[in-house]
Amino acid sequence: MVRRMSRPTVPAKITVGISISLSGKFRIQGEQVLRGVQLWVAYVNQKGGLYIRQRAQSLPVELIAYDDRSKIDRAKDNVVRLLKEDRLDFLFGPYASHLTMAVAPIAESEKKILWNHGGASDMICQQGWRYVVSVLSPASSYLRSLPSYLTMREPSLRRLLCLTASSGTFAAHVAQGLEEAAQSCGLTVVRVPFTSPMENARETVKMTLRQNPDLLVGIGSFEDDVKIVRHSIGMKPVVTVAAGVEAFGPFKGLIRNGSRPISKRSSACLPTTLRRRGLPQVL
Repeated sequence: MVRRMSRPTVPAKITVGISISLSGKFRIQGEQVLRGVQLWVAYVNQKGGLYIRQRAQSLPVELIAYDDRSKIDRAKDNVVRLLKEDRLDFLFGPYASHLTMAVAPIAESEKKILWNHGGASDMICQQGWRYVVSVLSPASSYLRSLPSYLTMREPSLRRLLCLTASSGTFAAHVAQGLEEAAQSCGLTVVRVPFTSPMENARETVKMTLRQNPDLLVGIGSFEDDVKIVRHSIGMKPVVTVAAGVEAFGPFKGLIRNGSRPISKRSSACLPTTLRRRGLPQVL
C-alpha cells in the first residue's frame, strides 16, 4: 500500500506578535508602541500585504498582541505562547530593557529573530545573542552629544547634576555615556542617585538644585522625569529622556520657554538654539 504524501500547509497570511505593556508601570510607552505597530500593519495591508520573494506574492499581515502588565514573568509567558501556540512569523520585543533581557533567551532557544525596539540598555548588545536585532541606539549614546553641543553654544557651562535612578541598567548607561562625553569637553557631571519611583520629588529636586548646577539632567522612568520637570520649572534648564515620549506633550504647556525633545533614535537631534538665559527649560 502506497501512502500519499500530504502537502505542507501553505500559509495565507503573515503573523506578527508582540508582548507589550498595556497596563502597569510601562503602560504609556506600551500603548504608544502598539499604536505604531498597528499603524504599520494597517499600512502594509492597505498596500496589498508584505511581499514574499520566495513565493512571488504578497500576503496580508495579522497582528497578535498580549499584555505583559509590565511584568517579567508575564512577558516570558506571552512570548512562549506566541512562539509555541500562535507560531508567529515575526516577533517584536517588549518595552523596557529588563523585559527584553528576560525574553531574549526564549527567542534564542527557538531560533526566532526578536526585533528589539524597546530595550536600550547596553547590556542587551553585550550578551552575544544571535537572534536579537536592535533598532535603538544604545542607552550610553542617548546624551553623548549633549556636552559638545552645550559647550559650543554656551562655553561658560561647567557643571551638570544628574538625577539618576539607581535601579536597573538603563539609567546607569545613559549617565555613563554622558560622563564620558562631558569629560572630553571639560565638563563635570555629578550623579545624584534616587530610588525609582521617586518619592518626595519636590524635596529631592530642591536639595539637588541647592548645589547650583548649570544644568539639571533627569534619567529615570517617564513618571520620574515628569516629576523632575514639574518641580524644577523656572529654576534651571532640564534635560530629560522623557521629553521624547508622546505622552510628555501635555506637560509642555507648563513650560514658558518651550521644550525640545532629544530623539532616542539619534542623539544628535538637539535644539538648534541655546542661549545662556534663553535656554529651552526642557531638552
